Amino acid sequence: MTAKKNPQAGDLGASKNDLPNHHQSTRDHLYALAIHGFHLLPLIPGEKRPAITDWEKRSTVAPAQLDRWPKDAGVGIACGRSGLVVIDCDSHGSTPPPEWDRPGIRDGVDVFADLWSRHSPNVSMFDTFTVTTPSGGLHLYFRAPVGSRIRNRTGVEWQVDVRARGGYACGPGTNLKQGTYTPAGDPGKLLPLPQWLHDMLAPQEPAQRRPMPVAPPTRSQADRRVAGLLRTVSTAPEGQRNSTLNWAAWQLAQDGLLTQEYATALLHAAETAGLPQAEAIRTIRSAATPRGASTRGGAAA
Repeated sequence: MTAKKNPQAGDLGASKNDLPNHHQSTRDHLYALAIHGFHLLPLIPGEKRPAITDWEKRSTVAPAQLDRWPKDAGVGIACGRSGLVVIDCDSHGSTPPPEWDRPGIRDGVDVFADLWSRHSPNVSMFDTFTVTTPSGGLHLYFRAPVGSRIRNRTGVEWQVDVRARGGYACGPGTNLKQGTYTPAGDPGKLLPLPQWLHDMLAPQEPAQRRPMPVAPPTRSQADRRVAGLLRTVSTAPEGQRNSTLNWAAWQLAQDGLLTQEYATALLHAAETAGLPQAEAIRTIRSAATPRGASTRGGAAA
């Protein structure tokens, strides 16, 4: 069906203009969200940017921490920690791209309404907790499925973004110059993310590719490679001799070329550079030992 800016009853069940306007203080919003498990972070007053560093880990539901926020701080909702997927529908009023250039499609709200009406025709998309943005867009909150790998993304569709793991949404009560984020409904009443929407947003598993067989280097190729490494080791300056030898030996070990012949050549090159023989032998042996292996019992550090 063709999406409408203000769907009639029986179409989508409601429109963004039908949403109840809950006049509450920012503090009221904070506690209501925290009670329902929304992990919150303070935003710089009048802006969308976090007021704290490492905001995802430091987001909280603890009233004692919320009480310490500046009174004019905005409200950020850490989507991943809160188990949320938030559909961010913009309303910028620009010209739609060709695939959405049809009657009734004027912004991201129309785009998502169109998608919803085709995939979930028997449920209103406004049955879930919703926030109206200062620009006239919408944030629609859904409960993420357990183990969801959906991450923050822009451009899911024209003027439609997703806030999820790794991202946050501006919560109700946040004041910007353009206006205030206004809630509709109960933050405790969230629709589960529909399967069709999950499939649209979840990262696709990469196709399994069989590795191409790699031919071992020929003797002449190996000799040229080793010759270059030997020059580097033999001319290494004082203070870098051991690290250069370790690097060269590890390179050969990775390529399966650290044979007795080449190890002996490395030893002579290290001695030419001025490295003591005993130290050079220890370094070459260390490079030949697989990384993560230990000569003692117990877990690797």
